[in-house]
Amino acid sequence: MSRLSAKAWLRSSLPIACFAVFALAAASLHQEEISRFVVEEEGPIPAALSHLLFGAPLGFADAGMLQYFKMSKVRTADEAVERAVQGEAVPTHDLQMPIDGVGIGPPLADTIAFALFGPHARSLLWLFLALLGVSAGGYVLRFRNERLWVTPVFLAALTFLLLTFGMEGPRAVAEAPLGGERSYILLAILPMLHWCFELMSGKSRSRREALFKGLLLGVQVTILGFAILVRYSPICLIPTVLVSALLALRSGSAKRVAVLCLVPLAGLVIALYGVVPLSFPAQAESGRLQSLIWHRAFAGYGVNPEWPFPGVVEQYPCPQVPQGGIVHRGADSNAHCVWFAAPMNQARPASEVWAELYGTRYEAVLRDAFFDVAVRYPGKTLATFLYYKPLMMVNATESSLIPRPAMPMDVAALAVLQFVLLAVFLAIEPAYGRGVSPRAGITIVTALVFFAFIPHLLAWTNPATGQELAAGAMCGAIVGVWLGCRTVLRAIWSANEDGRSNPRPP
Repeated sequence: MSRLSAKAWLRSSLPIACFAVFALAAASLHQEEISRFVVEEEGPIPAALSHLLFGAPLGFADAGMLQYFKMSKVRTADEAVERAVQGEAVPTHDLQMPIDGVGIGPPLADTIAFALFGPHARSLLWLFLALLGVSAGGYVLRFRNERLWVTPVFLAALTFLLLTFGMEGPRAVAEAPLGGERSYILLAILPMLHWCFELMSGKSRSRREALFKGLLLGVQVTILGFAILVRYSPICLIPTVLVSALLALRSGSAKRVAVLCLVPLAGLVIALYGVVPLSFPAQAESGRLQSLIWHRAFAGYGVNPEWPFPGVVEQYPCPQVPQGGIVHRGADSNAHCVWFAAPMNQARPASEVWAELYGTRYEAVLRDAFFDVAVRYPGKTLATFLYYKPLMMVNATESSLIPRPAMPMDVAALAVLQFVLLAVFLAIEPAYGRGVSPRAGITIVTALVFFAFIPHLLAWTNPATGQELAAGAMCGAIVGVWLGCRTVLRAIWSANEDGRSNPRPP
C-alpha cells in the first residue's frame, strides 16, 4: 500500500472511529437510569407503547397508559417503561390523541425505536445513534477530501458536550435526553451539510458515480426529513441549501444545480405536507400533526423582564387556568390564558376548551394574539426579539458548556480518546484542491448558523432546547484552536526551512 493510499484510508477510518467513541460515550451515560424523560412521557412514549401493547393506532394513546405515566412515582425512565410493559399500565380502551403540542413525529420515532430495539427507554438512544451512524457513514463515503473534517469535528464536539451540564445535567436528562425529540435537531446537521456540499461539487465522471452520489444524498435527505418530522425546527435550516445553490450556480451547471436542489426539496415537501397528512388524517384534521409555532411565539414574550406589558393581563382573563392569569415569565399557561379568553370559548364548557388545546383553532387564536401584542407594543416587541432572546441564547449556550464537577470516568476516558483521534485526523493534511473554497465554505456555515437562530428567536432558549447552539459553539472552538495551532506550526516550519536554505555566513 502506498503512502498516499494509506493516508487516505486513515483519514476515512478516523471519522468512523470518532462515531464509535461518541456512541460508546453516549451509551455509557445511562441517561434512562438517571431521571424520568418528562417530555417524552407526556405523549410520545405512552402513544408508542399503546400501539405496541394494546394495538392503538399510531399517534394515539390509551387513557390508562397516559394516566400511568402521569401518576407513576418511579424515579427513572427505564423503570417507568419497564413497569408499563410488565402490566402496571392497565388499558381502558379509551384512545386519546396526546395533548402535548409536539406533533406526530415523536410518537412515530418512539414507536420505531421500540419496534426495532425493544420496548425499553434505552431504545430511543439506539434509534438516534443508528440514524446518526448512517448519516456519518454516508458523509464519509461521499466526501474524502477537505470537506471530510466536518464529521470528526462534529462528533468530537458532541462527545465533549457529554461532559457538560448541556447534555448531562439533571434538567437536560429530564427534558432533552439523547434520543428524545429535542435532540433530533442535532441529527439534521450532517445531512444538511452533505446536501450543501453536494451542490458545490463538480460533475460526476460516470453514470455509476452519479447514481452512487444520488443514493447517498437521498439517504441524507430522508434522515433530514425524519428529523424535521420529529423536531420541526430543522426546517428553518432549509434556506441554507438555497444559499449553496446560488453559490454553485457561479461555477457549475445550472441544470445539475437545479436537479440537486429542487428534486430533494420537492421530495421533502411531498413527504411532509402530502404523505404524512394522508397517513395521519386525524392528527392533520385536528391540527396536531406538527409541533406548535404560535404557542411558542406568544409564550416567548415572557423572556422580556417587563412582561406582562400594560393591559395584557386585563385583555386575557382566564380564571380556568391553574396559574389564574398571564404571569411574569415565559410559560405555557400564558398561551393557555389567551385561548380561554377567546370570545369563542366564553360560552363553552371548560372540558371542551381543554380538549381543543394545541389544535388548529388554538394556533389561530395564538397567532392573532401574538401580532396584536406586536402591534400594540412595537418597541417592547423589538426589545424582546432583538435583545432579550439573543441574550438568552448566549446565556443558555454558556451554561450548556459548563463542565460537570463529577464526570463519569468511563465517559471522560472516551472523551480523551476522542481528542486523540481528532488530533490525529487534523494533523493529517487533506488533499488540496478538491474541497469547497474557503469563501464558499464560510458562507455556507454562516448561513447555517444564521438560520439556526430562527427557532430560538421565535420561541426561547434554554440548555434543553439549545443543544445545536452548544454543539455549534463547541465545533467553532475546536476549529479555532485547530486553525490557530496549524498557523503557528506552519510559521515555525517555514522559518526552519528558510534557515536551512539560507544559512548565516560564518
